[in-house]
Amino acid sequence: MITRRCTQRMLLLRPDETTNQTFLYCLAYAAQQTGVEVMYSMALSNHHHTILYDPGGRVPAFNQRFHSLSARAMNALRGRWENFWADEQPGQVKLVKEEAVLDKIAYAAANPVTAQLVEHVEHWPGAHTTAEFFSGQALCVERPEHFFRADGPTPERVVLRLAWPEHLGPIEEARKKLRQRLDDLQAQARQQRTSEKRAVLGRAGVRRQDFHARPTTWEPRRGLRPTVAARNRWARVEALQRNRAFQDAYRAALRQWLAGFPAEFPPGTYLMRGKPGVVILE
Repeated sequence: MITRRCTQRMLLLRPDETTNQTFLYCLAYAAQQTGVEVMYSMALSNHHHTILYDPGGRVPAFNQRFHSLSARAMNALRGRWENFWADEQPGQVKLVKEEAVLDKIAYAAANPVTAQLVEHVEHWPGAHTTAEFFSGQALCVERPEHFFRADGPTPERVVLRLAWPEHLGPIEEARKKLRQRLDDLQAQARQQRTSEKRAVLGRAGVRRQDFHARPTTWEPRRGLRPTVAARNRWARVEALQRNRAFQDAYRAALRQWLAGFPAEFPPGTYLMRGKPGVVILE
């Protein structure tokens, strides 16, 4: 799961027709160009959550292409020149097994509900792929006119078809499980509103927000940034051990390469690809 915030938590992705079109176009184009497969995406007003399947180890290229292109396109729309996304690196969490994948998709999809912005996931007026996940239909996005040249290198339209890897099981079962998770999260949010005697902001209220605004709530800083998510403790431990083994092998290979000798880097290495004397193990 990739997560990235807008700079200073500003509402620069506040929903409107052109913002939604721009976000989805850049997302689909980056996936098309890098071979990364999108499983789900939700764009809130000041951040996005995108769940990916990356069989070719191309997430770094996807992140660069998507965030760079969307930042420039959105700055053009907002009349801005400074950085659009927060300076820190995107959050990246490896999802171990189907349950973790569904948990994070449910978390992303229900984000506008648990934040008390809308009552139901489908009511969110921003860019998201909930309907496509449940229907299996592809999403066709036209190229936004405000930034991209008609005679430029980007296509007139891009098609985004959500992925569901076979090893995660039947998609029909996944849809049933996700719908149940969303129903539970929506019920919890409704119960919270009732106990606090409050109402959701609503779609019209969301659209009326000033994109220069930012949340006034305090956000914890300098905490841990998880890199692995799994319901099963031992599956999580094993994933962390694999990460440590990769880091150890990578550092050993890098030391050898810096010493002037050919080096074999572990599978998943990205930055060293194409450098002389480097072999990436498969």
